[in-house]
Amino acid sequence: MEYCHDTLQKSIARYRASETQIPEKDIISALKAALQGLAFIHKNGILHLDIKPENILFKSNILKIADFGLSRATRMRGGDIE
Repeated sequence: MEYCHDTLQKSIARYRASETQIPEKDIISALKAALQGLAFIHKNGILHLDIKPENILFKSNILKIADFGLSRATRMRGGDIE
């Protein structure tokens, strides 16, 4: 498993400690990447079931979804999850 230097939880904590706001463009970028990742795993029949800030990792500004310990495979019906 590769090392990721940061989590969304740590990043949010740093901004809170510095009493600055997270730039809107960074929020939009991270949210878009997380939703694309979730769409990909859903399209491949997997439900994560444990999405939270500490399971969203960053490595060189690339977002990665981690901890699939609670995930479940699903049956697909016409492209939609049952």
